[in-house]
Amino acid sequence: MYGTADGARPEIVRVTGLTKQVATGDAQLTILADVSFGVASGEAVAIIGVSGSGKSTLLGLLAGLDTPSAGDVLIDGHSLYALDEDGRAALRARIRPGIASVESTPISPTTKSMSMSVKPF
Repeated sequence: MYGTADGARPEIVRVTGLTKQVATGDAQLTILADVSFGVASGEAVAIIGVSGSGKSTLLGLLAGLDTPSAGDVLIDGHSLYALDEDGRAALRARIRPGIASVESTPISPTTKSMSMSVKPF
């Protein structure tokens, strides 16, 4: 589908309530908390933040390389985390997400940018 009746492009990625926590001794470290957004077909997205802000973790979750503590990622309306590890690997092979990392930008030496592209199905 290349558009909707109102001319908007359909969402191919929908992130809802994505949270990632890891155990650090006696406490939980929250890396991502309740992240939600959508990406329309053909849309370019950049993830920008300071070092340690969770960019790599978010990209790993979007690619199905890691599992969230809470939330979900829908790819073309299908839950990424309803699939087992082999199912997620098969989906990655089919859609071939591209992830590019930029170590620093002219904006700031401490700000980093990362992007992920997903080709339409």
